[in-house]
Amino acid sequence: MTDYLHPLCALTALLALTYKLRDLLRTPRDPALAVLCGVLALSALSLTLSQPAVWSLLDRLLGYPNIAALLAQCSVVLLITGQQVVLIYWNSPPRQARRKIGVRLALALLVLGTLVCLFTLLAPDQRKPRGFTLHYVHEPLYSAYLLLYIAAYVHGEIVVARLSRRYARLAPQPWLRRGLNLVCAGATLTLGYGTIRLLNIVTTRLPWKP
Repeated sequence: MTDYLHPLCALTALLALTYKLRDLLRTPRDPALAVLCGVLALSALSLTLSQPAVWSLLDRLLGYPNIAALLAQCSVVLLITGQQVVLIYWNSPPRQARRKIGVRLALALLVLGTLVCLFTLLAPDQRKPRGFTLHYVHEPLYSAYLLLYIAAYVHGEIVVARLSRRYARLAPQPWLRRGLNLVCAGATLTLGYGTIRLLNIVTTRLPWKP
């Protein structure tokens, strides 16, 4: 299913990016809008990198097996951070927003740096455009890598859900309120993905299998 769903979602993100770029050209000094365009671009990128054909192509071009996994997951960390930045701009006064955003960016850089280090130490040499996680989840280094990635993902989505819900109460336009409530619902639903991934990690480390 993901072979069809991911390209469709990537195309949708690109269409949304094209639409918002017109607004950005009219108001280039709007930082929230600029970050929103970045979020849409990263969304399309992460979904595209996950495609087996693109995955294999990057392996050959860069000469590093499974590098698409690292690039895709780093893109997700960045886009979730970007979502938080947009919502912080909308929810907070400029000075307070800059302080909060600085903290978010520092945490994102720390997570990204650690992910890169763990992935490099793991050095996954078997090309796995399909089933990469299932193949390497038994490796302690990859368990640590995945645990950090999922923790960052879950934390980010909780923040996105909370900020979306808060701003939805203040948004002046009905369509914006509906959109923010939809974002809140989507962020909440994706927590199920994080729970499943965490259970995968925990069960692989148990001396017995459930």
